[in-house]
Amino acid sequence: VASSSFASHLQKSEHAARQDQLSVLASRQSLINFHLALHHQHLALALRLQLAVGIRFHPLRNLFCVTGNRAFFCPLDSHPLIPLDRVDDAIMEKRHAFLVKVAEQGGMEERRLAKDLEMEWKLTVNEICFMQALSSFRLGNDHQASLELASCVRDDRSAVALARVLAGRLIHLATESNKRYSTAHSQYLCALAGEEAARVELYESQFEDDPLVEKNPKTWQEAVTSLGRAGNSVPQSAQAAIPFVRMNDIAKLYFGAHWVNN
Repeated sequence: VASSSFASHLQKSEHAARQDQLSVLASRQSLINFHLALHHQHLALALRLQLAVGIRFHPLRNLFCVTGNRAFFCPLDSHPLIPLDRVDDAIMEKRHAFLVKVAEQGGMEERRLAKDLEMEWKLTVNEICFMQALSSFRLGNDHQASLELASCVRDDRSAVALARVLAGRLIHLATESNKRYSTAHSQYLCALAGEEAARVELYESQFEDDPLVEKNPKTWQEAVTSLGRAGNSVPQSAQAAIPFVRMNDIAKLYFGAHWVNN
């Protein structure tokens, strides 16, 4: 009985005029609130970034104000007054911190999506852009990093971050050259580099005939000189420039490498 009923239904559906086109179904629905849909899209994108990067202990509700959180439970055809990017400074700071964490821990795709969300929230795009450059320098891809750095706003915070990477490269250069720094120089570089000493590396080809191999440093001495030149113009104050000047002197003293004539 069941099979004959199904066969009858199938036969009728094949001959019946189709009334359920997408346009017809859509015309029966209430119009949705664009800003509310966009609000949901922001949440979905933030959730995707959180899951992709594995950021724990960062509740997504903190990225939205009370009104914004309440709006997630409203019908899509309702019209709550959603602030979107017009939130208070505390929410803006939390959004900024979240996206910077994504840029630090994520890959190129996550940083691209973070930049999109940053623009939607009307935040500055400089931080994400700089994190892309910093990540490329850590991987030894100085060619790509220099292109990304050129579009960033230069400031002292960026200079400090690049100085730490440069110190990490100088530590690896000593190992490569089988040389030992003086106690004072060794302590200075280790303190400045911190975790960057374990993060930095020379560029490794991702595939055969990779054109970036010829455009990036192949030795630690080339890497030190490359980053020294790229980072030397970033500091905006004399205080922030001191690490670059001092590391230039260290590189010149031990390896004859330098990027500033003094």
